[in-house]
Amino acid sequence: MQDIERFIRGFSRFQQRFMSEPVVRASLRDGQHPSTLVIGCRDVRVDPALLTGCDPGDNFVVRNIANLVQPLDAAA
Repeated sequence: MQDIERFIRGFSRFQQRFMSEPVVRASLRDGQHPSTLVIGCRDVRVDPALLTGCDPGDNFVVRNIANLVQPLDAAA
């Protein structure tokens, strides 16, 4: 039960912090326009948005095992 309460408190903080800021609220409402692609590990201990201090919608995040990205020449 403590986990559920923690999630509810976290969501409330999100609503208070981001939804009270007109610029952020408008950017979320008007669609997605991320400026950066982040390829990161699936490790749940590392959150790219927290590491970079970004707001919602700033990054498009792809998380996979061990940050693996196929080399460009192998895709051909």
